[in-house]
Amino acid sequence: MHAVPGPLVAVAENLWTVEMPFRVMGAEVGTRMSVIRLKDGRLLLYSPVAIGEPLRQELAALGEVAAIVCPSVWHHTFAGPAREAFPAAKLYGPAELQPKRRDLRFDGYLTNVPPPSWGDAALPSRVQGSALHETALFHPQSGTLMVADLLQNLRAPRGAITRLYLWAGGMGPEPGVHRFVRWGFRNPEEARQGIRRILKWDIRRIVPCHGAIVEADAKAAFARAYAWLEI
Repeated sequence: MHAVPGPLVAVAENLWTVEMPFRVMGAEVGTRMSVIRLKDGRLLLYSPVAIGEPLRQELAALGEVAAIVCPSVWHHTFAGPAREAFPAAKLYGPAELQPKRRDLRFDGYLTNVPPPSWGDAALPSRVQGSALHETALFHPQSGTLMVADLLQNLRAPRGAITRLYLWAGGMGPEPGVHRFVRWGFRNPEEARQGIRRILKWDIRRIVPCHGAIVEADAKAAFARAYAWLEI
């Protein structure tokens, strides 16, 4: 049985998050969904968490859910239940995820161009050359970057397995890129293009799926985390 998500928390104007306990290889890394209100008042869900009736009602009170985004081939576990909760919403993900999730019907695949309904409320950057096939989203209104696994910021980890997971990944107290993620960068030059595109944005905050939100010196923290890629 999956854990129960927490409540919606306002991060900035027209931007909310929902956190939920989540384990990877026995390590408690947590996960987080971001919710963006688009210019037409409808909502976009980035990396959905488990959506039970209380959360469904909270989201419905904010507006109609127009888009559900699976940001990478790793972040898709709760896409099906999210689609069931909001059947009118369009589902997006990387094209590489479709063979893995033949049970899901995608309405569009993620590129560097946002679907027309998103307008300029959510700008994508697809980082290719990586096994993640991850797409980051930027919310220009608040200067917030949303990522799945491109950056993690796990502080005060609970339990020996979680500490081992971070140690094995070369993770310290600062926001960083787990070694498992680094190993997936098979084409560094292609990946650099996506990371450089991200760094062109005016990033003032980073909302990762795993770990604490980065509020201080966010853009520089992201650049430092990718110094190994020689960006």
